Amino acid sequence: WPFYCVLVTLLAREAVIGTETLAARDARENNEVHNTQYDIVRFYNTTDPTWTFLSSDGGTPTCEVDVLENITETNLTFFKYFYQGTRKYGQRYSGYFDKWAPYVDATVYNQVVLGYAGLEPFKNEELWFAPEDFSCGVLKVNMAKNLGNWFDLRVRNSSLGSISTSECRRRFVLHAKPPIRTVYNEDCQKILQPGDYLEGNGILNAK
Repeated sequence: WPFYCVLVTLLAREAVIGTETLAARDARENNEVHNTQYDIVRFYNTTDPTWTFLSSDGGTPTCEVDVLENITETNLTFFKYFYQGTRKYGQRYSGYFDKWAPYVDATVYNQVVLGYAGLEPFKNEELWFAPEDFSCGVLKVNMAKNLGNWFDLRVRNSSLGSISTSECRRRFVLHAKPPIRTVYNEDCQKILQPGDYLEGNGILNAK
């Protein structure tokens, strides 16, 4: 039985899609990100709250959601809300759009450099995949000073119903390394309701 299971797994892995095996498709799509320009300005340019659905960050916050405040062709500000345990936190972020190597000559911005509003940037996010409508995206998050990186699967609020079977989810699994955690659940919608949240040592009114 063990040999049979391994054989079935190998056969399934080498299953052919048209004239391309699954393994070949994975290799092609893994390299595709370095030959495709995904416009991160269009990804962020929405009034729809954007959730982190899955992540390989190794953290513990839940219900992470970004709510846009302002965006231009080169800059943006937004609020990120999340739960740490039962406490609701919020941070105001600001950032600028940029091009990550090897795309210094790209025609669109494909990364954003971010930090807490008014402070120095401490991370950048690269958009590795997005569909034509930018309803979801696979982002690689890189912390400054080589403090680590991970992948997020993010999705707009209006597209939550289709994320489990989406191309975004498949691409996320292709790039992200385990362990992968689920950040969003249905109860997370409550975090969007007006109320107080914690930011540092102060309590501010949530928008």
